[in-house]
Amino acid sequence: MKPNIDAGIEFAYSWYKDSTLIENNTNTLVLTSDEGVYKPKVVAVKNRDSKEFNSIYPFTHCLDISNININASCAIDDTNYVITVGNIANELGSIGEFIIDFYDDTSKNVYSISQAITNNTIIVPIANTNNAIAYTVTIKKGVKTKSTNKVRLG
Repeated sequence: MKPNIDAGIEFAYSWYKDSTLIENNTNTLVLTSDEGVYKPKVVAVKNRDSKEFNSIYPFTHCLDISNININASCAIDDTNYVITVGNIANELGSIGEFIIDFYDDTSKNVYSISQAITNNTIIVPIANTNNAIAYTVTIKKGVKTKSTNKVRLG
């Protein structure tokens, strides 16, 4: 992304993502997977006159999740399963939502939870899972989904 300024003078740039300053002081911002709303603030170096752009640059990551291999691991703290999802390239970021399904020993789904991705981790109270012995993780982005195989708990 790059604001269109053609004034023949030198500018300093500050970029904001979702109203938070990010580390980038160039006129071009290259994005790969971090969704959000981006906005530049441009300051003339010589007279320090600034311009905040009224236009914003929304960015939605369009990663095709059907082509990535995801993995899941589960740690247990006192009362929760802490399930972490990732992939080799660590490109999951905030691309969609997690759906965690828990299964009993007959492969019956005994509990499901769906929520937005937060640092690739979901915390699920053990008490909610009704004696589950395995789980799957599905990532959903629009109409596309990608799931792990069943992973045994414990």
